[in-house]
Amino acid sequence: MKRKIISLILTLAIGLAVLPGCTSSIAKELEECKDSKIQLENTLEEKDIRYQEELKKSEEKSQRIEELEAVILRDPSYDELMKFIIEDKTDEEEYFSYSYPDEYSYILYAQAFLENAKQQGIRGYLVAIRIANSQFWFFTGFETIDRGWIYFLPTIDQIANLEIGKRYCEINSFYECSSIDDRIEQIMVFEFS
Repeated sequence: MKRKIISLILTLAIGLAVLPGCTSSIAKELEECKDSKIQLENTLEEKDIRYQEELKKSEEKSQRIEELEAVILRDPSYDELMKFIIEDKTDEEEYFSYSYPDEYSYILYAQAFLENAKQQGIRGYLVAIRIANSQFWFFTGFETIDRGWIYFLPTIDQIANLEIGKRYCEINSFYECSSIDDRIEQIMVFEFS
């Protein structure tokens, strides 16, 4: 029995001697756990920041897609085109300049008119005709969904008839015939973008 008591005392003594080392080991593990927790929180915070940035980029892309879809151009109906022509004020602008030939001025009118149409979602075309004396005249063109092609002279708000081989003045009553050979030799249509 004495041996059992001595053995028990020795076991307690050894346990007490080891216990401070065990306590420091637990404290060390606890510190490591706290460090791991801080690192994990920092990682989660960084990931949340990146997620928020990606979410913002995604929202910006969605908004841009909506803006682009709003600008998708379509061929108008005849009535829609006529309403646009009446409301458009391009013919009231002054694009003529003495430093450029007249052809350039007509291109400016056509571009301004087509830009206004584009802002309304209407697809338009720049149309150039070459007449017999090798001059180029510029118009706008629209392929309506119910009446086909409509050519338009935006400088005077006038629908124009264009037909290869015909004199411009003979097929357009608003244009007075003169000594100029205005027979249409070529019609070129360019999509405006």
